[in-house]
Amino acid sequence: MTRISSGSGFPIAGLTLLPMDSFQMVRAPEEALKARAEMEANKAMANDPAATAQYNSTQAHTVFRQNGRVLAIVWRDGIAEIQGSVPGGFKRIAEQTKGMSKEQVADFYAQELEKVFGAGVTAERYSGRADAPTRADYAAGRLFTDADYRFGRRVSVIV
Repeated sequence: MTRISSGSGFPIAGLTLLPMDSFQMVRAPEEALKARAEMEANKAMANDPAATAQYNSTQAHTVFRQNGRVLAIVWRDGIAEIQGSVPGGFKRIAEQTKGMSKEQVADFYAQELEKVFGAGVTAERYSGRADAPTRADYAAGRLFTDADYRFGRRVSVIV
């Protein structure tokens, strides 16, 4: 076995390099392979100016707020950005929205989130409106209020 250096010329105590023939090839489940392929495609799109412009121009379908703070944004492309989690999980929603158009998925997310958030949450609906805020507006902070900045101005989950 070979000792591994930290790059500074000093060996890392207790760390050894194993020969390649000691590893076995483990095939990932099909879902993991599909997710990996999507991630690679997204990386390629991230470097494409046209794809980036299209992504940033996506308009909001519904913005949910509580006490002025953004809790969730449902985008017209069917992606929801949510602070926290959804009861029953995203897998349930993904299964229920199979075969739907992006607008139908956005409508479904908006209805589900209204049920989840309940009273005390306002829903700003932009479906079909030309003046809807975009992801570029979101990235620039134009959707946020002082309450968002005090909270940390982050939406945690991208579906």
